[in-house]
Amino acid sequence: MSRLYPFLLIPISLLIVTATNTQAATPEIYITTREIGERLHEAVVSVTNNPGIAGYNIAIEFDSTRITPVSITEGNALSGGMIFISNISGMAEAALADVDTVTAVWGSAADVAADGVIYTIVFSAAENATGRVPLHIVSRGIGNASEGDVEFTLTNGVIYLSGGFPTIAGTSVPMIVAAVLTAAGLIFLIFFLIKRRRREEPNSRFKKLKR
Repeated sequence: MSRLYPFLLIPISLLIVTATNTQAATPEIYITTREIGERLHEAVVSVTNNPGIAGYNIAIEFDSTRITPVSITEGNALSGGMIFISNISGMAEAALADVDTVTAVWGSAADVAADGVIYTIVFSAAENATGRVPLHIVSRGIGNASEGDVEFTLTNGVIYLSGGFPTIAGTSVPMIVAAVLTAAGLIFLIFFLIKRRRREEPNSRFKKLKR
């Protein structure tokens, strides 16, 4: 029995680790962004580690002088709900320019525990707008079918407009990375040529002696 004891500990340890990881999973709603066209940017609102919800009222706040909402589309994660509405649905284009908060409301008769995209907002950037545009998530209520509140970690997003990359000493990070890689490539090339020349020198000396 004493010989079997260490082997019994292995599956028990795995069960403990698995249970710990499951408990540590934190429900989260977060924003990812990407450029999809000239002055057009997409903000995707997603959920992960969803414990099951039957309704939400979630708003995204932003600087309306730099970006304007164009449209909102429901995602696939919670598409089985009874209702999905937004304050910008059907709004006239002229009125959208004054909007600084996009609100989306979703509801279902039963809890839905799926992960994935909740909804997507397309923004148009102002012609002369540059830099970073923060997107702030605001929860105005997330609940389950038992009418209980469900807590989520809310992770904001950023839309990067022209010149909106993080900078170091006034220089954009991509430019710094490109410069470093170029310098590293040149240094490698120099060392390679020096090493190659040193290898060729003994051969040339040997040829002279042979002559």
